[in-house]
Order: sequence, then structure tokens, then C-alpha cells
Amino acid sequence: AAAGNRASALAAASRAQGLDLVDSEARRLLLIEQGLGEYARALALADLRVRARPGDARWRSDRGVLQALRGEREAAAADLRSALALDPDLVAPYLSLGLLYASSRREKEALDLYDKALLRPRIADDAEASRQIRVEREKLASAVPP
Repeated sequence: AAAGNRASALAAASRAQGLDLVDSEARRLLLIEQGLGEYARALALADLRVRARPGDARWRSDRGVLQALRGEREAAAADLRSALALDPDLVAPYLSLGLLYASSRREKEALDLYDKALLRPRIADDAEASRQIRVEREKLASAVPP
């Protein structure tokens, strides 16, 4: 049954790839592809969206996550930094880039990035966003010797 659901989802995603989707539909498709482990297909969609909307921080962040999932660490970091430059109040790239730094044994950079995020007034005022950043920061800080 699971194989049939996966096949159906892939078939639907393939049909949707050729459509002129609005951003919310395209993002949903990207998440479906990502959830199915179809990173190359999801990345192709993200590439199209970034080319169409080079100033959109969310699409850059999405593309960075997909690149990280594919092991393309430098490209991922570049896109995530670009997303933060475009929208320094967007939480997702802080979390993704922080995790990428931490997994690359760049813990100090990750901690500094989390601290920078918590200084952003819009993030600090958003209880859920600041909680997510603090949780990741505290996990990392407790694992890193002073």
C-alpha cells in the first residue's frame, strides 16, 4: 500500500511540475517531493522559483535546505546566507544554517548565528520563533566545551 501511495504521489507531482503554479502550490509540491526523498526534483522546482523570484528569501531558504539534504553543503550555506541577507527576520534560514554549521563542526559560528537571530526584534517578539532558536542554541551550547 505504501508503495502505491508513493507511486501515486510521484505521478501527481510529475503532472504538477509542468503547471504554472502559484507560490503556495509550488511550495506544497516542493514539500511533497522532499518528503518522498525526491530531492533532485524538489531542487529543480526550487531553482525555477529562485530564478523567477531572485529576491524571495523563502525560496532561497528552501533551496538551501534541499542542497543540504543532497550533501551540497557550500551551496546550501550560500543560499541560506543569501536568504538571511534578503530577509533577516526569517527564522527558517537561521535554524537551517545553524544546524548546517553545527554538523560541519563549526559550532562557534552556529552559536553566533543563533545569538544574532535572537537580537532581531521581530524574532525576539515572536514567542515560537525565539523558542525554536533558543532550543537549538541551548542544545548546541551544552554539547560544546567552553
